[in-house]
Amino acid sequence: MIATYEKTIYKDESWGFCICAYRTGDETVPVTARKAGSRDGHIHFTATGYLLPETSTVEVDLNCHWEKNRYGAQLAVDSYREILPATEAGILGYLSSGLIKGIGPKTARQLVDAFGLDTLQVLDKTPERLLGIKGIAAKKLERIVSTYQDAKALREIVSFLAPFGVSVRKCMQIREAYGGQAIQILKTSPYALCRIHGFGFKTVDEIARRMHVRPDDSQRIQGALLYTLEEAGHAGHLYLPREDLIRQAARLLKDGAPGNDIPDSHIAAQVYELAMQRALCVCGEAVYRRRLYEAEARTAAGPHGLPDLRPGRIHHARHAYQTKTLFAFLPQLLSGAKGTAGRCR
Repeated sequence: MIATYEKTIYKDESWGFCICAYRTGDETVPVTARKAGSRDGHIHFTATGYLLPETSTVEVDLNCHWEKNRYGAQLAVDSYREILPATEAGILGYLSSGLIKGIGPKTARQLVDAFGLDTLQVLDKTPERLLGIKGIAAKKLERIVSTYQDAKALREIVSFLAPFGVSVRKCMQIREAYGGQAIQILKTSPYALCRIHGFGFKTVDEIARRMHVRPDDSQRIQGALLYTLEEAGHAGHLYLPREDLIRQAARLLKDGAPGNDIPDSHIAAQVYELAMQRALCVCGEAVYRRRLYEAEARTAAGPHGLPDLRPGRIHHARHAYQTKTLFAFLPQLLSGAKGTAGRCR
């Protein structure tokens, strides 16, 4: 549905949840959802969603469904797409609205005079051309580009994850972790979210499974392992024995995709892979999240037993750790644990 913003009725700043009034010419709006008393030729209604655009200078294409509650029928917005203005007057109004820090009415007029209908494309693709505008130096350009790109990226992330109940605060974590690559990572490597503190495997698994990720995908197995160790940490455990970790991760993977049993040997291989990526530390049979292992090592070292942090020593220690990890896992990877071919328990 194509609609235009009118006003904000309610907004939760921490979660980004909004209740906004919109107008449209779409006759499919249910009669029960239409606001009575309008004489301007438009249909007025209320919409709910996350980080809905709060400017009347652009139209929005709402991907939505109708819901009934004690306030009547409201449009629940799952995602949306801004329809950028196609006229110079529309672009001028959009840029003058204060949405982009560093661009006020005067600068907006200069940009439209210089680039015309290509102004928004210049902002998006070749912002360095703004340096040719009087009054825009490198520092101001950096602020303009940062605000424009950040707002665009966050809206895309929130819109993509809104159906899964992911809060705006967590969407901001994703943007901070992956920057401009966030949407691409969400679409191609969703289990990368499990590396961000506070993201549960079950939520990420639901997102990925809707995107038809295979139950035995290596990223899914790695996500389950990281989540299992994170949960163990919340329960007060610095590490898990390797067999316990594999058993618990296998149960988690099976719960998310019933009927798709993943061999323990496949899970053990991903423990090894995460160790080589330095996401995990393996000390004998104990498997740690790296940050917990390093915290424990610092505590154990004490004020008089600090480790040797000279560059050459760090490289030597890293090489020794990787070699030790490789040889610790080779027997299980090649022949299986405790004499059970192809399996690590």
